[in-house]
Amino acid sequence: MNVSWNEGYELIARTLVGEGFHLKSGMRPCFEGKMNVEGIDFHLRISRIDPKFEELPEVHLLHRPENLPALLPHLEPNNKLCYLDRLGQFLDPFYPARTMLVLLGHVRSTLEIIVNPDQSQNDFAGEFQSYWPSKLHGFLTSNNKRCISHFYDRVALDGTVSKELVVGASSSEINHWCRIRNGKESLSPRFESNAIVLQMDEALCYELEKFGLRRIWLIFGVDKKLEFICRGSTTPSFIARN
Repeated sequence: MNVSWNEGYELIARTLVGEGFHLKSGMRPCFEGKMNVEGIDFHLRISRIDPKFEELPEVHLLHRPENLPALLPHLEPNNKLCYLDRLGQFLDPFYPARTMLVLLGHVRSTLEIIVNPDQSQNDFAGEFQSYWPSKLHGFLTSNNKRCISHFYDRVALDGTVSKELVVGASSSEINHWCRIRNGKESLSPRFESNAIVLQMDEALCYELEKFGLRRIWLIFGVDKKLEFICRGSTTPSFIARN
């Protein structure tokens, strides 16, 4: 059945009202309502509704429940809820009411994860790199346990300059890598520090309350990727890989 945009929107609106949401009119109409999950009320706003489902409706928490941790998985800083990975998902535009119910089911499932401490911690660890992305690329060039790290500026073929980090066994090895990457000394003072390379048998589970978020740098790599760098004011860099 071919459904027009207006017909689809009306069907979605009726579905949301039937689930306890109400329309908030204005320049950008949206729907607000609440879901109760494990005794916790989540007040939600659903906006940017596309009856063709070419884009997912946006779901925001109007405010965070007080009895939950400040850091929650699947929740962006602006309280936008990441409730569905669109990859591999087919959202049927011919049955918009049914599709909207499916999406509400995903929203509820995501909130159930948030209120479950164990599952919430696991999901947070799995998405750690998504929450604190870095524009910095890092490379590990040695299997030695004790290394040194060095920042440099890499000049791309189009002339753009980006900062990178290399961890190697010696200054000569680092200099060799910088030549390969068409790197040059940064305008800031040369920065080198000791590094310890740890071989990990499995991915780390981040205990956020104990770890201290301000001590974490995330590094993206192209070849041998650094999982993360934990750096304190008086301690050396710690490089973990698996």
